[in-house]
Amino acid sequence: MIGIFFNALVVGYSGAVMPGALLTYVINQSLKKGIKVGALTIVGHAILETLLIVLIFLGLSSVLESQLMSIIIAFAGGALMVFFGVSGVLEVAQKKLNISVDEAAKADSDGKLIVAGGLVSAANPYFIIWWVTIGLALLFKAHAAFGYLGVVVFALGHFAADFSWYVLVSGAVHKSKGYLNMKAYRGLALVLSLALVGFGIYYLISGFKFVGIL
Repeated sequence: MIGIFFNALVVGYSGAVMPGALLTYVINQSLKKGIKVGALTIVGHAILETLLIVLIFLGLSSVLESQLMSIIIAFAGGALMVFFGVSGVLEVAQKKLNISVDEAAKADSDGKLIVAGGLVSAANPYFIIWWVTIGLALLFKAHAAFGYLGVVVFALGHFAADFSWYVLVSGAVHKSKGYLNMKAYRGLALVLSLALVGFGIYYLISGFKFVGIL
């Protein structure tokens, strides 16, 4: 159970730290409204993900025990983890990992921050790709090990990663008035990208074990 939580936490961090529309939005809003931006935005993000998890299990309940589905998800999820992990390593190595700060951004209301957390996430193609591959792989593994309790533990680990990271970013950005230590940020992104590669290899090995190759 602890392993599932830790797995979800690390993989969650590896996705959360990568630049994207949600991270940019949180940074720019944090300049105006402080640490609560990260918390409120992730509430909306978590609501969307909770609904998605429920829909996944409603639609896939009949195939959760299917060995074929387990094999497909293990290979698809593992391959995407390796791909995104290697992409992250290359972005760090080539110094392409940057975050834009717009000090002129208009401050949104608390309610709009929550709504934006869901809408900005839903509009991100990476978000959908992540959940139909990596997310499914992690959910299936958690369910196979501990049933729906495992799914809850996975979700809590994933939400903990998003919440803690975005609250940290909001606080740091507001306190430093927009200054970000890119060297430290790239170092963290590198470590998490390598961890994602490791998890991807693990899931690929699981897929090969399913088909009897290993």
